This record gives sequence, C-alpha cells and structure tokens, in this order.
Amino acid sequence: MLWHEHARRSLKVLLVGGLHYSGVLSAVRRHYKSNRAVILMYHRVTPVGEGVPDYSPNGMVVTPAEFAMQMGFIRRHYDVVPLSKVVGAVGGEGNFPPGMCAVTFDDGWRDVYEYAFPILRDCSIPATVFVTTGYVSGSAWSWQERARYLMAVVFNARDSLKSRSDGGDGRERLRAAGLEGLLALRPGQFRGFVLETLRGLEMQEDRHCRLAVRALEDVSAQVIQGPARPFLNWNEVKEMAAAGIEFGNHTVSHAVLPKLVDRQVVEEISNAGDKVCSEVDCSERYLAYPYGKHDRRVMDLARGLGVRAACTTTIGHVRAGDDLMALNRVNISSEVACNEVLFAGRLLCW
Repeated sequence: MLWHEHARRSLKVLLVGGLHYSGVLSAVRRHYKSNRAVILMYHRVTPVGEGVPDYSPNGMVVTPAEFAMQMGFIRRHYDVVPLSKVVGAVGGEGNFPPGMCAVTFDDGWRDVYEYAFPILRDCSIPATVFVTTGYVSGSAWSWQERARYLMAVVFNARDSLKSRSDGGDGRERLRAAGLEGLLALRPGQFRGFVLETLRGLEMQEDRHCRLAVRALEDVSAQVIQGPARPFLNWNEVKEMAAAGIEFGNHTVSHAVLPKLVDRQVVEEISNAGDKVCSEVDCSERYLAYPYGKHDRRVMDLARGLGVRAACTTTIGHVRAGDDLMALNRVNISSEVACNEVLFAGRLLCW
C-alpha cells in the first residue's frame, strides 16, 4: 500500500472509529436499517501468501480472518437473509423489514468453496454465488485471466525454476515471450508487472498473446504448485447448493454485455442461466452483470429472458421500489474493510 493510501485509511479509521465508539455510528445504522437493505458484493476469500499469490486487482479479495469477522458483525447487527428475500421486499412483496443484509459473490472462485463456505455454514449465513459458467466448465476462461493466473504460478515458483537443471528451457520460453522479468521480481513488484504486461499484450496481435499464454502454460506445467483450478467445479456448486447456498448467473464468458449485439447478449444470459438451473434447483433466476456493465437494452433483454432481478457493482443500498434489474451493492475487500471499524462504516457506504 502506498503511503498516501495508508494515511487515508488511518484517517478514516480515526474518524469512523470515533463515531463507532461514541455510539453515533449505532444511531446512524439504526436509521439506515429502517428503510433500506444492503447487498454485500465479494469476489475472493483467500489467505495472504498461501499457495499461488493473489493476482487479482485491488478491491477483489478479503482474507478468511477478515471474512469471519465481517460475517460475525452482520450476524450481530443485521438481519442476514437470502438475496431472494431482499428482491421480494424491493419488489413490493410484503413489508420492507428493517436491517436486511444479503451476501453475494461474483465469478465463482474456488477459494469461495475452500474458505468462505465453511464460515458461512458455521455462522448459518445464506449467500448467493453468481457463477461464470464457462469458467466453471473450463471452456471460457479469458486469455487475460489465464495469463494472470499462470504468471502467478510461475512467479510463485521462480526460485525453483531458476535452480532446476531443466529450467533453462523454461527461462528461454519466457524470454522469447518477453516475460523473463517474472523471475527477477520482488513480491511487491508482482502486481505492477502483471498490469503492465497485460496492457502491452492487449496492444499486440492475437498471435503474440497466444504465444505468451502458451509459454506460461509450458513453464507452469514444470513447477505448478497448489490447485491448478482457480474456479469452482459443478460438484462443489452442488455441495454448496445442498447446504443452502443460492446460485445465480454471471454469463457464460464474463462478457461486457453492452458491447454485444442482442443475439450475443441473449446467448450469454440464457445459456448461463439454463446451465445453472440444470445443475442446481432454481426457483427464480438472478443475474449479476459482469464488471457491473449494463444499459437499458441489456436490462430489457434480461427481463425478457425471465431474469427476476439483476445486480450491478454500483455502490449503494437498495430500497422498496428500486429497479429490480439494477440493484446496488456494496463491494467488500481488504482495502476498505480490513477491520470491524472500517467494515461498519462500509456497510453505510462511507
């Protein structure tokens, strides 16, 4: 974390902490709970420095300890309900009970099963996981995301690769693809290297991108450590569903829907929805827009496909009468909610 980010967080902790310990925050929370609900948005729950290092952008990760703290807090201070109950209240089906809070996850990362699911089960907290069905099936992992993951595998095993007697070929493959810098990075340099590398590759021809990914695949096959599968599989989905976790639709390939023509939007949403409902029981269909990107055309198409409600990435609470096809959520990550004070403030969208 840069010094100015650390200073900003420290100042926020002081301000919100003062309100928290003075009792003001509790009074504000009671007011907010009376006429709105909060839908939390998570992506990944994974330990720091364990296995393949985290290669996700900032704002996507909490640690298991942070997640356990957060679930304990909402269990004490909120009425934690399935997303379907929030949707019903927003849609006018009965009263709008105070203090409703729903927990959601996007993408379908395997660490949600490994680390978040046991905590949710122990705390008896319902949740909804929006899965990108192509990621779960292994058929639609974007080259950018695969490159991120494979760079993390190679980086994590860089010392082993440099010391192996057969590592020369791997180093040469990386050098030919312009990726030899991976082996010389310090831990704090990894994320910056990934971002810069992906920007450069996105400006190249597809052939060069495929060359880079193939080189990473070949080298990682020599040294891969930990699970080679970063996303859920359908057996894990079924196990979680049997324990009460709801599953929703995050499209087939995590496409930016407004950039697609109508036919493609329909295929992304309907095929993913059909796949989810073929694997687990779906009484209603829910959607989370990839990257939060949506417009009126996409919303209308989704509604026409039988989607009951759709979640955005717009930060905010939800109230009775809000558009069910554009529900706000509150993103939670270590950067904004690493302790109880910051998490309490984040729930109020501070």
